[in-house]
Amino acid sequence: MEKERYTLKNLFLPRLRGRPWREIPAMLMLNPIVWLCELIVWLIFAVGSAYQASVLAPHMDFVVILVATVATIVFPVIYLLFMWILDIFEREPLRFIISLFLWGVASAGGAFIVNTFLGLILVLIGSLIGGETGGQLAAVVGTSVFIAPVVEESIKGLGVIIMAGHHELDDTYDGILFGFSAGIGFAAVENLFYFSSAFKEGQTTGLEFLGFVLYRSIICMIGHGCFTATTGILMGLLKGRGRLAKFAQIGGFIGLFGAMLLHGIFNAAAIGQGITQAVVFGKLTYPLPMFHGPLIFLMGFIYFIIIIFALIESRARIIREEAYETERQRQKQLEQAGSRCCKQCNTPLPQGRICCDNCGTMN
Repeated sequence: MEKERYTLKNLFLPRLRGRPWREIPAMLMLNPIVWLCELIVWLIFAVGSAYQASVLAPHMDFVVILVATVATIVFPVIYLLFMWILDIFEREPLRFIISLFLWGVASAGGAFIVNTFLGLILVLIGSLIGGETGGQLAAVVGTSVFIAPVVEESIKGLGVIIMAGHHELDDTYDGILFGFSAGIGFAAVENLFYFSSAFKEGQTTGLEFLGFVLYRSIICMIGHGCFTATTGILMGLLKGRGRLAKFAQIGGFIGLFGAMLLHGIFNAAAIGQGITQAVVFGKLTYPLPMFHGPLIFLMGFIYFIIIIFALIESRARIIREEAYETERQRQKQLEQAGSRCCKQCNTPLPQGRICCDNCGTMN
């Protein structure tokens, strides 16, 4: 398919008429009006985070919010630009990366509401069965390991599945990049909320606070990106397989289970890591990547291998498309030339021409 020309006009006023029905929801997601609505979610979290910081650190709230804001902007920009630049053969327009990042931002608001509601139900059930301690334990384990991965990956992944209907998602790397963008958007808002509550005046040192910021900005943010990228892998793979492309969005729901599983394992490791750290180090208040570090390293290594194969696949697809376009143009020239070709190099000859412009052979 011929690449679409992207302008500011068709960003704000996309032409929907004549498009496949799968592309229409994706086109609506790309509209800046939708982006503005999604940014409102970030603003709400920012206000809540500022208030939270003012309560926990009344004399340091400005510094806390400043560090939190810088971290939740700088790290996503670094990660997303790196992944976008890595697509050396066919970079997708930045409007797609922005759109999915902001979808992840909005997903954080929806997930917060659902997780809180289901967590309260778990507390109630746990309290009835095991008392107050049982309720708290059920809420922590149940929400972290079972509820949060399902809720968060479902909402984040839905945006990637919708965007898979657009023709720009046409190979495996695109699926990874689109999913990664949504995951990073979610983590940016989640981190802002966590950072604002990390510094407790009189209890937390500046070094501990910065350690926590780096931990979540590197370990947890990359984790969220990789979880949701898993939703996009199979969709991108199917989109690059011709006749199988129509099943891509169905493949997204299969990839969603992989994302939920990875997220659940990651959160379970967090609980184990917290318990181990409390037993071994006791007074240390900021998290150490004892379990998460190796887990992220392993996941990063696996994705490194997958990305290499995805880029090779992307290059092969582009070569096929260029060869197809070259042959199509050649056939068109043949029709215009009356099906006459140079006997030496097989270049189409214009009607009435006996000398080949390509090799100079007389025909």
